[in-house]
Amino acid sequence: MLFRFLFRRFCAIFSAMTHLFQNRRNFQLLAALLVIFGATLRVPGLGRALEYDEVWTLEHYVSAPLSVIFTDLAVPNNHLLHSLLAKLSISVFGAGVITLRLPAFLAGIAVLLLSIPVTLRLTRSRGVSLLVLAMLALNIPTLLYAQSARGYEIQFALLLAFAWGLLSLTDAHGRKSPWPAVFGSAAAAVGGAIASLSTPVAPLHDVALFGLQSLSALYTDDELDKLLQAGVTPVQLSGGRMCALRILTTRATAEGPEGESFRSLNATLVTDELLRDLRAALAARFRAAQNSTLTRTAIRSAVLLVLQDYRARGWLSAFGALRVYADAGDASLCRVEFTYSIPAGLHRIALSAQMTG
Repeated sequence: MLFRFLFRRFCAIFSAMTHLFQNRRNFQLLAALLVIFGATLRVPGLGRALEYDEVWTLEHYVSAPLSVIFTDLAVPNNHLLHSLLAKLSISVFGAGVITLRLPAFLAGIAVLLLSIPVTLRLTRSRGVSLLVLAMLALNIPTLLYAQSARGYEIQFALLLAFAWGLLSLTDAHGRKSPWPAVFGSAAAAVGGAIASLSTPVAPLHDVALFGLQSLSALYTDDELDKLLQAGVTPVQLSGGRMCALRILTTRATAEGPEGESFRSLNATLVTDELLRDLRAALAARFRAAQNSTLTRTAIRSAVLLVLQDYRARGWLSAFGALRVYADAGDASLCRVEFTYSIPAGLHRIALSAQMTG
């Protein structure tokens, strides 16, 4: 009964204030006050002691190199974008609890700001937009996520940004711009094709791209060669279905000189699988081991087994120069180094014929 009474009183007060929202300046002022109010509520908890998941994120991902952030997915505690932003925040503003939580806090403010255009697009009502904004400002879960060094608040902000982008495809006159949908559909189709691969060395040029219906332009062979050299993925119509001519990346270097090692996406996929399997194999066997000669010999054998398995599957064409040694500056650090090569896929066949006689 008390809740019903309070709810009715709230609705009556809200209805009486509806006329205030008709004025754009009043609406903007109230929205700004609610955003400031919500941001203020999220400030006090930023300096509290770190929780277990936050400590894990700091020690295992934020403090690690960028290559670890984007390849260590053995446990679901690594929120990639948050780990990257937290690392950037600490590198710019210095180490601290608040700087570690700064990306989540800013994402919390972004959630409040993005809720305004999304609700306005959905309902065309300023009153509803302010009501949703007030509820988000006072919502306990979103408030706590904005005070925690985790990626949930960033995910919420990106979800609202994505919804706003979809709603913005239609302008005030109901006309739609096709290009965002075209590029988004192509990216989603390529991503779905990559996710459907049974092995990381499966050819990526003959995978159907579902959701694409037609082509917008035709390119000559010379133009296609230039696109492929630049790391662009052209799409073609083959056998009545849409597929990629060759799926590439723009990555041309990995902390070294420029090259073509990472141009093929298969190289990246195999590398991701290899590093993940190596980390899982080593973590399962050497959690409480000492950095002794005997342990390093066992580590070498474990790494060798994984590499041999990958070569037997045909995922690696060769490997060598396997070294396992103790770091000279840190006695607790064991370094594992090796070289490997990935078999090149057959993507194109160039025919040259000469008629004689």
